[in-house]
Amino acid sequence: MKKAKKQLLGLFGLSFVATMTVVAANIPPQEALATSTMSDTFSVRVIGTVPDVSIRGIQNKVVFVNTNHAFNIDYENVATIKVRVTYINDKNVSSTRTILERTFTENKVGVLDYNISDIIEGPDAFGKYVIDVDTTSSDGVFDEDTISFFYQPAKEEAVVDDVTGKHYIELEHMNDVKEVIVNVYDKSGNIVATLPPVTVSSSTTRIEIPFESLNLPSGEYSLGISYLDEHGTEIHESQVSDIQFTAAEVPDAGVPDTGGLFQNLNISNEDYLISGLIVFFVFGIVALGIILRDKKNVKKNR
Repeated sequence: MKKAKKQLLGLFGLSFVATMTVVAANIPPQEALATSTMSDTFSVRVIGTVPDVSIRGIQNKVVFVNTNHAFNIDYENVATIKVRVTYINDKNVSSTRTILERTFTENKVGVLDYNISDIIEGPDAFGKYVIDVDTTSSDGVFDEDTISFFYQPAKEEAVVDDVTGKHYIELEHMNDVKEVIVNVYDKSGNIVATLPPVTVSSSTTRIEIPFESLNLPSGEYSLGISYLDEHGTEIHESQVSDIQFTAAEVPDAGVPDTGGLFQNLNISNEDYLISGLIVFFVFGIVALGIILRDKKNVKKNR
């Protein structure tokens, strides 16, 4: 009887161990579990590869004048990709269009090559452009990238020559621009000077801003720039602000440039005149004393 009980317990023990072994063999590793939900059935979703997308070759908020600039969109581990472009004109009216929408049967790696001319609405469609790229992997993981740029007829940069200290405005513009007019404004927004029209023959122009010859005081200035076509019609107008000008110190008209030893004494013309008279008077008295002394000595010798 005892022997039969021991055999029965042994069978139960072997059955229990076998059952647990089967259950353990069917449980997936912990790191493979993405989500687990308990409902009527036990479901497991395995993590897929995370997608990655980047717009390269173009900086955010950069200004383009011509449309031959190339850039690309790099993507990795992507099953769907969608590229949209939003155009915002100078009246702040926007429109959005899809320039690419693609679906793959499995995660893909690739590069999309573009040019600015592929993005803009047309050669005269100036304004702001926003590029949005949306991607998903085969298991639905999402990634995106966004960048914006400006397309304008011209762009400007104020520079100061390190050697001469002179101020210039460097322009890059469309070939349609044939003439440029520059107005100089003070900090209050008043026009203080209008430079002579500058005829241009290439897509880049450098114009000197002659603050010194305009006799403008030190301060903060801005420039209003008008770009005209061959018919004198304005194509574009822009403004460059926060230009700091420091006027050279002008010597006092009543203080001559003595130079050398006396250059820092601040001696005026009146000071020179008075000093000269005093010296002349002193030397005159001394000379008169010498003459009188000589005459007295002559009389004694006789």
